[in-house]
Amino acid sequence: MQSQDHMQPLSRSELNCLRAISQCGDITPQAYFEPDLLRLIELGLVEKVSLMWLPLEMKRDHYQLTPLGHQVISNCDGNE
Repeated sequence: MQSQDHMQPLSRSELNCLRAISQCGDITPQAYFEPDLLRLIELGLVEKVSLMWLPLEMKRDHYQLTPLGHQVISNCDGNE
């Protein structure tokens, strides 16, 4: 995992994706975020969490910010 100091700046669409995840944790209807989501996962800002409901065993992927992701989004929102 990278530190925020050594990370390349995020694009506007990556920041929008990060904000969407921080607000609702579910961005599946917005498939245009997929390339940005993959990069955010690679940077260690977002992680996938699988949710399962029993007894029907319905599985759904959910995304959440990592501690570094929370730090980045709070710094970005504080600078605007």
